[in-house]
Amino acid sequence: MPRRLALSLLIAWLAWIPTVSAQGPNPQGPPGPGYHGSTPDGQYAGGPAPVYDRQVPTLREQFHPMSRSAYYDVDSAFELALIDTFSQAWYRADYLFMNLRGPNGNFLGATPLVTPPATFDPTAFFPAIDRVTGIRVGQNGRLISIQDTNNQDGNGLRIMMGIPTQMFTFEASGFALAELKEDLQFASFPDPTLLGTQVIPAIPLTRNGLPSRFDFILFDGGMDVAVRSNMQGADAKLVFGSFTPNVGIEVAPLVGFNYVHYSNELTISGSDAASATAHLINSKANNNIFGPEVGLRFEARSKWLTLGFEPKFTFGINRMNNRVATQQIFTPTEADRSIEDGLTRFSPVVDLTTNARFRLAENIHLTLGYQFTATSNVSLAEQNIVWDSSPILTDPPRIGLQQDRHTFWMQAINVGLQWQF
Repeated sequence: MPRRLALSLLIAWLAWIPTVSAQGPNPQGPPGPGYHGSTPDGQYAGGPAPVYDRQVPTLREQFHPMSRSAYYDVDSAFELALIDTFSQAWYRADYLFMNLRGPNGNFLGATPLVTPPATFDPTAFFPAIDRVTGIRVGQNGRLISIQDTNNQDGNGLRIMMGIPTQMFTFEASGFALAELKEDLQFASFPDPTLLGTQVIPAIPLTRNGLPSRFDFILFDGGMDVAVRSNMQGADAKLVFGSFTPNVGIEVAPLVGFNYVHYSNELTISGSDAASATAHLINSKANNNIFGPEVGLRFEARSKWLTLGFEPKFTFGINRMNNRVATQQIFTPTEADRSIEDGLTRFSPVVDLTTNARFRLAENIHLTLGYQFTATSNVSLAEQNIVWDSSPILTDPPRIGLQQDRHTFWMQAINVGLQWQF
């Protein structure tokens, strides 16, 4: 019995071996005819083929679409650089309290001739002399000064912007000053030392270029003086990287272009009943100063405070236009006169600026500063008038225009806010 059981098991095992080998892969060669792998129609043998909807993007296409509309495009390197640059731009608005150079302390007109050994005193009264009729009875003259003209209450606005780049920071600014104007009145009044005598405003003239004690413009009805000043400017500059990095005070060079416009006007008007005239003298000067500028920027920075000092020098060219006009100086019938000129002069500009920036928030700073600007070869209205007359009494006046140039300065205190993207 055991022998027959063992024989039966051996026959069954031999019959099972070929069947298993025929169903499995052959490691030594291609699979046998009984092997079923993946087919082109499906992932599993005999299974249905999956359907791909081309309207639904695959995972790879969702992250990196192969075709894009006009509203979905790759930013170019230039666009990325532009966006990064403007994301660091800043803007600043300053309110300016400005003070301009005022007229000098001299009186209006030429220096009159005095009789030796008398000493000329511009505050003293003197006999009012008409060049035609002679000394006026009951009238003394006095000289007029406009040195008290108020040029210290100027208000202005300055707008600035900066665009940092990897090589430099581009900065541009522009400012405008509200018109400074002063209206002065000089009336006649009784002489306190001589009863029955009126003290009237007078402007002395030279005679043929020489000092005279007989030639005056008299105002027995009083004199009005109007002084006007306007100032605007703009500049653009490149501020390069500091050549002293990682130190307490950074120093950076800058180059740019600067423009300043300054105009001033003087108008003298008044009546004189004795000569039946209504005097009018108007002098106007326009200065347009422009040129390249160079300078340095010193800055000391901390987390909450930045202190700066910026000296600049402009190789300026001043293009000037001037005019002097007169009416009824000696007689009511004389012809109106107007003289104009235009010329160009080298006019260097020195500009010194200090400022402090206080950090109020991550992108907002409070700014305080002081600025001083001085330039030479500037035309000033009150200095352009030639106060002359002819030795012939019937000739018209020789009040004219001279090419006189002076140093001009201005200073300003500013307070403002700076905002950064």
